Amino acid sequence: MNHQSNASGPLSRAADHLPSFSIVVPTHRRVAALARLLRGLAKLDYPAERREVLVVDDGGGLRREHLPAEVAALPGMRLLSQEHAGPAAARNRGAAAAQGDCLAFIDDDCQPHRAWLRHLAQGLTRRPRAACGGAVINRLVHNRYSQASQMVVDHLYQHLNTAGGRAGFLASNNLAVGRRDFWAVGGFDTAFSFAGAEDRHFCRRWIDSGRHLVYLPQAVVNHFHHLDLRGFLRQHMRYGRGSQLLRRRCGSADFFEPSFYLSLVGRGIRQRSGLRGLQLSALLLAAQAATAGGYLAQGLRLARAAARQPGAVQAKPPVGE
Repeated sequence: MNHQSNASGPLSRAADHLPSFSIVVPTHRRVAALARLLRGLAKLDYPAERREVLVVDDGGGLRREHLPAEVAALPGMRLLSQEHAGPAAARNRGAAAAQGDCLAFIDDDCQPHRAWLRHLAQGLTRRPRAACGGAVINRLVHNRYSQASQMVVDHLYQHLNTAGGRAGFLASNNLAVGRRDFWAVGGFDTAFSFAGAEDRHFCRRWIDSGRHLVYLPQAVVNHFHHLDLRGFLRQHMRYGRGSQLLRRRCGSADFFEPSFYLSLVGRGIRQRSGLRGLQLSALLLAAQAATAGGYLAQGLRLARAAARQPGAVQAKPPVGE
């Protein structure tokens, strides 16, 4: 692959029946996790000449020599950097440098199944202007915080998505879109400067543009997001903060009927028996409390900022290509 070519130029035209992919990975000071991901990406069942990997360091000071030698030298891998601005901006940074027909987003704490990219390619070939995403499986099965956190996403997917049909939400750690369509909707909104609801906002704008989301459960990535109690609560507070931003950016947030939340809290008991099930349900209840707290805290933060600058106009996200 010629890394000196224009960023909008194509990858190799070998195997023309397959779309070319630029796999975009935002990262911030998680070198060991990133190395595991890169090893997984190197084993993908997809022609090497039809894919590239763009690692975007989000202000973490990452250099190629920080990576293990076998992954630092992987062909088709480029390392980009930016000032710390959050994963939404990092994904846009990678997309701006991409050469592929399509963009595939995955996080540094994930690892794809070998056929992941092939399934996404099949989905985009069948529905060229759709965004496709697959299943995310928690592999830290003995970590109750990681398990409970994944249950929240699973519950949302179960509520909003039908396998092979139109979906309502696809998480940004397993998402593929056509590069031109990505920029046609403006990319990720960089007002989301932390990991929380930037993917929900992107999906909302994607659907509002008349495009479709398609859920492909066979396109699987494993998730290795280690959490303790503090990290679990902070994560869900960020989700609440993101929901507040989503409401400000779109005029509304995604709220569901009470039965959705009651069913979510009971999910732990339904899936695991005994003490473990009770612990998971308690954590799911705590997650909802933390989300509500984050939502309220972000609302107060934005209200104070508006009071200090009564004439300020909220910045719009950058327009891409």
